[in-house]
Order: sequence, then structure tokens, then C-alpha cells
Amino acid sequence: MRTLLIDTEYELEDCDLTSFESPISAFDYEVVVWHPARTHLKLIGSTHSKFENCPAPNQNVSVLWRAAIERRKTEFARLLELGRTVVIVLSPALRIALDTGERHYSGTGRNRVTTTLREFVDLMVAVPVDLQVGQAVGLNIELVHQRISTLWKRTEHQWIYRAYFNTVPGIPLLKIAGTDLIVASLVQDQGRGMTILIPELWIPSDEEGEGDPAEGQGPDDEDTDPLDSPRALLEWIRLLQEPSAIERPEWFEEYRFESETKRLADQSQLENQIAALEAALEKLKAEHAEDERWKWLISAQGAALEAQCKRAFELLGFESLESEPGRADLRLEHEGQVIVVEVKGVTKSGAESHAAQLEKWVATELEHGVTAKGVLVVNGWRHVPPFERTQANFPDQMVKYSTNRDHCLVSGLQLLVMARYVLEDESKAKEFRDLLVQTSGRLSQHDDYTAVLGRVVDVEATDDE
Repeated sequence: MRTLLIDTEYELEDCDLTSFESPISAFDYEVVVWHPARTHLKLIGSTHSKFENCPAPNQNVSVLWRAAIERRKTEFARLLELGRTVVIVLSPALRIALDTGERHYSGTGRNRVTTTLREFVDLMVAVPVDLQVGQAVGLNIELVHQRISTLWKRTEHQWIYRAYFNTVPGIPLLKIAGTDLIVASLVQDQGRGMTILIPELWIPSDEEGEGDPAEGQGPDDEDTDPLDSPRALLEWIRLLQEPSAIERPEWFEEYRFESETKRLADQSQLENQIAALEAALEKLKAEHAEDERWKWLISAQGAALEAQCKRAFELLGFESLESEPGRADLRLEHEGQVIVVEVKGVTKSGAESHAAQLEKWVATELEHGVTAKGVLVVNGWRHVPPFERTQANFPDQMVKYSTNRDHCLVSGLQLLVMARYVLEDESKAKEFRDLLVQTSGRLSQHDDYTAVLGRVVDVEATDDE
């Protein structure tokens, strides 16, 4: 498998290494691997001028690069028509400001100014696939498709992504962990050639941290040969090419050995079981994430706390109203009664200033002809574990202020307890709604978190002698 490496940072036995702008043709090779970002970096290093933060080569060099881009673009497309493989290290746009050869003149004599007219060209136009990508740099990548599993097993911790697909061409192979953003794909050309778009394989350098985009935090390379990963890449490509080495007639799949038939049935059964297990696992993960969001009521502040408070009030049966900027965090309604809610996540207790802010929202509603009930939700002592929260969430002087103004003071913990009760028994919602609307001052019930939330303590095992 004759392989040409274009601007890669590694050299391999049985592979030829060249540069993008070199006249050496790619047609002599079955596999071509190109690292566009390194081509661009090389051009930046050799070009002293920049235009709009892009390398701006002189007229002669611009002619060379314009021709090189067109030539490589044509070569890559023809290689696919010939059934060969082009591997591209995925990158965001890599712009070059090429000299068009045209000049614009202004002024006369000593004041004459010559302006070089430039044209922006993206190196990535040479890629034989229509790319729509976003820019991002990171290390956490997950497997998506089994077609890359053999390579993944050998290189799992040796990838760095620099871009992701906005529109995915071909078969998705890898994604950014915890997202649906694809960073590797395989595109099968009609001429049976393949374009493989992959993240960068991180090659450890002799100098610690050099070449690592994550500020010296690259994948773990201890006790590994720096060339193991690129070798694994080429071996995987060789495996991909094997099934297409023999042309299969249309009737090929209609004839099977008895062992094939049984194996395919077993395979199908296992795949169905795996799909069912994966679906069950995703459901459990979603339910776990949902439960963790409820704990925001006793841990969070700001927008996260406000969002979960809104969900809790809606669960209790309140209807959310649109809240204009500069007004209450939440506006609710039930049976004609408007409720304005101020939400605070603090590391100590609530303060009278919080109640004063709530009273401002009540007064604002009154200015608009609406008599509103004020509810203050304070997630106090949020850095303290629930079982250690022994101090009052609302000081006595604050309670007096709020009682006189018909405010309901409720802690994030109390709201959590009520919400979890309703998740178990919807009939309790009316009781809790009435309690919130009718309470003046501190809510005195539902502050026992142990009714809905248990504490998990890891007990260190000891050996009995």
C-alpha cells in the first residue's frame, strides 16, 4: 500500500513524505494523508507579511500556492475516481491572503501610495468533500461507529480535535464526548474511493508541551512509541480497503454457508440486545440527569437555580407568565392570583435586602394595576451539606419585615421537598400551592430533606485480623 504523507509531523517506513506545494504527484500512491493545519503553519512561518491576520505571501509565492491548491484539489478528486483513499486531518478554515498581481494607486509624487490587492483563499478548498465545520480544540472524544473501533482501541487517548462538522458528510465515526458534535467521518465516493476526515493524532515531541494545543495538557504518552498511532492509522486504512479489493457480483450475498446463516442470526440477535441495552442505559442516564437537576434547588445560584425553581412551581400547578427585563425573576399565576418570585442562591442566610427587592417587584406589579403575592426563594448556605445546615435560612428581623408585607419565605430545600412529593403523588400539588399563596412570613413545613433525599456515605473497608 504505497502511501504519501503531505506535511505530516511524522515519517514512517515504507511511506514517502512531501510538502503540499511540492510538484511530486499523488497519482503514484494508493493512500494520501494530508495535514492542512501544518501546511498553513508552515506558510505562516515562511511568510513575513500578514493581511487581516492571514499569511500574505508576495506575488511570486502567491502564484506558486494558487497553482498548488488547484493541482492538489484536482489530484485528490481524481484519486477518489480511481478508487483510492485520501485522509484529511480535519481543520477549520485556513485562509491565505494571496497577491492577485493587481495594484491600486492613489496620490501623486512623493505622496503616491501603492496598494496590493489580495484574494482570500481557504486551503481547505482542496479537500474533495463539501465541508461545513465549526472551530473547537479539545481532547475528549468518544467512539460513534464500529468501523473505526480497531483504530480506536489502539489510539483512544491520542486524539486532538480542532474542528467539528456542522453538517456531517458520510458515516460519523467519532464525536466530542458528551455531545452530538461529530469530529471524524468516512465518505465513500461513487468511484469506490474513500475520503477519511479525522482529528489530529497527537505525536509526543522531545520537548515537553511542544506542539500541544491544550497548554501543555496533551494525551498520556508515557512509555509509548510516538509512531504507534500513525502506524495504527495506516493499518486501519489497509483493513478498510480489503473488502473492496475483490469485486462482488450482485448475486454474491444470495448464497451462504450454513455457518454464515447461523452466525448472522446470532449477530442480529446480539445487535438487538445491545440496542435494547443501550436504549435502557440512555434512559437511566437521562433520569439520573433529571434527578441531579432537582438538586440544583439546594446547590445552585443564578440562572440554573431560577430555571429549576420555575420547573418546581410549574410542577406544583402554577402557570408561568412572561417576565419582562427589570422585573421579577419569575412571574406566576394561579386561579387569577399573580405571584412574583425573587430567587437567590447564597452562601449564608437570606437578607432583608432580598425581601426589599421582592417588595419592589410587588410594587411594580401594583403600578400596572396588578395585586401580586410575593414569594422569596432563598437557597441559603448552599456550600454547606444539607445535614450540616443548622443555622436559620431567614433571620428573625427579615421574617418580621416580610410578614408585614405578606411575603412567603421558602428555602430551596423546602421547595425541593414539595416538588419531590408531587413527583410521587400529584394530588399533593394543591395543598402545596395553597400553602405558598396563604403563608405570610417563613414557611414552617417541609424542611426535612431526609424525607426525599438520602445521604450516601462511603465506608472504607478494613481487614479483620
